[in-house]
Formats: sequence, C-alpha cells, structure tokens
Amino acid sequence: MFPLKKFLGGIPILIFTFLGSYLSSCSKSDPSPADPIITYNVHIKPLIASRCTPCHLPPDGFKTWFNTYDATKQNIDEIIRRIQLPITDTLSMPWKRAKLSNDEIRKFIKWKGDGLLEK
Repeated sequence: MFPLKKFLGGIPILIFTFLGSYLSSCSKSDPSPADPIITYNVHIKPLIASRCTPCHLPPDGFKTWFNTYDATKQNIDEIIRRIQLPITDTLSMPWKRAKLSNDEIRKFIKWKGDGLLEK
C-alpha cells in the first residue's frame, strides 16, 4: 500500500523549497536604482541658477534672493508652494516663464524630505 501520509507530509517541504527558490531568483534580478539623495550644491543650486534668474539672484534680483544655501533653506516651504501653483495663478513661479518640470519640482520636494542637505 502507498504511504499517503508520508507523501502528503512532504508536500509542504516541496512548496517551501520551490517558493524559496523562486523568491531567491526574484531578488537577484536587477533592482531599481535608489533615488539619489538631493543636495543643495549638486541639485538645487543649479536649478535656481537656471530657472530663478534674474529675479532671485544678485545683482539683478529684486525679490527675495535664493543665492545661498541658508536663504533657500529658510524659504523652502514657500518655494515649493509657489512652484506647484498653476501657471494661471499670479503667485506661480517662475513668474512669466515656463513652469518647472515635474522632475524639477520633485527635486525641491525631495531635497526637503532628504533633510535639506547642503553638500
């Protein structure tokens, strides 16, 4: 007679072995690269230089200057709020210029989320 109990008792072992093997092979696939940490000097300062000039940079800047790490850090909440406004809003930034791309806006948001790192 066929020992059914022994056969059925081995099924969980087979399932766990297969599942473990499958999960192991899945974890070896190419993982998506982690988002880089956003820093002021590497990511934000160049964005400000290219997208917020001349209004927010000296010598021609006539609004709040964002030419330093401290000035940008102190105003990050307002910067994020204004760059996310619809272009039709009179407080939208940059004023009378092309709206920042979603990627550019995400960098400001991520910079804040990453802890407003300078370097």
